[in-house]
Amino acid sequence: MFNEGDIALLERAGVFHRAEARRHGLSDRQIWTRAEAGIWVEVLPRVYRSTATAMTEDLWRRAALLWAGEDAVLSHHSAAAVWRLDGVDATRAPHVAVPIEHNPRSSLVAVHRSRVDPGDIVSIAGLRCTGGVRTIFDVAPVIDEVSLEAAIESARRRYGTSPAALQARLAVARRPPKVLTRVLRQLDSGSPTESVLEVRVARLLRAAGLPQPSASSPFESSESATASTSPGLRCVSRSNATAARFTNSSVTEHVGGRWVHRAGECCP
Repeated sequence: MFNEGDIALLERAGVFHRAEARRHGLSDRQIWTRAEAGIWVEVLPRVYRSTATAMTEDLWRRAALLWAGEDAVLSHHSAAAVWRLDGVDATRAPHVAVPIEHNPRSSLVAVHRSRVDPGDIVSIAGLRCTGGVRTIFDVAPVIDEVSLEAAIESARRRYGTSPAALQARLAVARRPPKVLTRVLRQLDSGSPTESVLEVRVARLLRAAGLPQPSASSPFESSESATASTSPGLRCVSRSNATAARFTNSSVTEHVGGRWVHRAGECCP
């Protein structure tokens, strides 16, 4: 049996799988009845939302993960959107990577059958997705060079990821994207650019053989966090962002206006 509290709990999640509704006591017929009555909408096979809940890009990503299965992760453009990488179109259909032996299909989801190493999987705000470096490798062949450079520069700016770290990954990649190799050769170890526009200007200056303008620090002192007294949590300064955050070893999460460290997750 189910009660209205169970229904409210399901709907509060935004999107939910039929199996979850069953665990809360609803039968297939009760689920079907609510869908037929227009109370719930099936956004993807076996994945529902309440008609009172507006569908957002974030909910589409969550729905895609529920539909694709427990082994699925957000990848490509969707992972780039979660990581907040500049230059990558975040309005596309959700992208998910699934194990090669799986083959879910939907016209609403871009499915990539690919092996994703456990070390390349992180959880950001409850969304399983590819790690930052893997995400850059995935989008490199499918976006233009300006967009790719903007994505790399935003990773440098937000997470401290250096071109050298990406070069090291290229050195051991089985099929390194040639465009990524080409873009990395053009970057230096100076301060990263602040926007896609600045990337375009920097590329024009490089093409003309002119020096790059000096850039200010991307981090402002007002963004620094103070120490937290909550057990099991520690606040970190945003200015201390490191490549480790972008390569899956930890998470910082915005909690009560502070950047809080949680082991085992990763968050921009």
